[in-house]
Amino acid sequence: MRKFYLAVLYTGCAAWGSLAVRLGDERKLDNRFSSGTVRSNESWDGCTADQHVDTIGADVSLKGKVVLITGGDKGLGFSTAQALYARGATVVITSLSKAKGVLAAGSLGADVKAYHLDLGSLKGVRDFAEEYHKDFGEVGLDILINNAGISGNDGDFTTVDGYEGVFQVNYLGHFLLTELLMPALRNGHGRVINVASGMANMACSKADCLKDFSSLPPVEVGPDQTQYGLSKWLMIQHAAELAEREASNGVKAFSVCPGLVDTDMTRPYPSLKKSCVGPGAQSPCPYTVDQGSVITVYAALVADQPGWYRRWKQCTAGAVEMHGFTESMRPELYQKSRTWAGLLQVQSQSQSESQS
Repeated sequence: MRKFYLAVLYTGCAAWGSLAVRLGDERKLDNRFSSGTVRSNESWDGCTADQHVDTIGADVSLKGKVVLITGGDKGLGFSTAQALYARGATVVITSLSKAKGVLAAGSLGADVKAYHLDLGSLKGVRDFAEEYHKDFGEVGLDILINNAGISGNDGDFTTVDGYEGVFQVNYLGHFLLTELLMPALRNGHGRVINVASGMANMACSKADCLKDFSSLPPVEVGPDQTQYGLSKWLMIQHAAELAEREASNGVKAFSVCPGLVDTDMTRPYPSLKKSCVGPGAQSPCPYTVDQGSVITVYAALVADQPGWYRRWKQCTAGAVEMHGFTESMRPELYQKSRTWAGLLQVQSQSQSESQS
């Protein structure tokens, strides 16, 4: 049965299971980092624990700037859209449900645009990108926020493209979207922000599980299990590689963790609040959506150095567990992702047609 995509995804840093890790597993996140980590400059001003999204980059004007937020119809995505619209941006939101997207857009502002986007279908992503380019033409895209996603906690599934559902909706769909919108991002010297999770530190169940590509793309997992952590780990690696590849084109890329946020997704699971207790726990816990979205807006408006930014660490950049993966493997992961998304096949076909 086809899963409903939740636009409001809990992207917390100390909950939700991962590859071969059962939901509700209460193991502490391992703070030891293997060789090769996603790091960045930590000298930026950051944010305070109880800061509200309205106060981040309050003096920044986005007049004339275009912002696209996937899953912008609810929760963290909607809060982010509100904050950026208030600063004068032309805001575009996507939703799996066009009706819900239109309703949300109307509540944000009369000129906010809403589109249908099915991240679980590669064709659906291409259809949206084509519609976006048709409507916006050569106008640059200034900020792309890859926010939408699913947890996978209510059952695994396979997409129409044959991929495990959480992997495609959270990672591969956004990867393809970013690639298709890259000309617009280059025109706007834009920013790409991947909303990830600290559960990337538990992307798989054994050490060095990602030292090669044998577990990618992932397969479906059993009951009460999810590929959530792995999908978010891939989003972090995607942002890190993009930052390197697109630096000369003026495009910056970031990945962020909003922390444990009070949303429709987290409320049915009171056990998640166990992560609010103990050394290093975020405070306040959980965040409101307007506190959690601070990190996304911080990356959009304030952060300068690409990296992995954590809300519960006062919006500073840090490191993520690499599970045996190394920075030198990122270009290969990028090319494999292009193949999984069908981009290399399309490119090869176009080259063949041009030569015939």
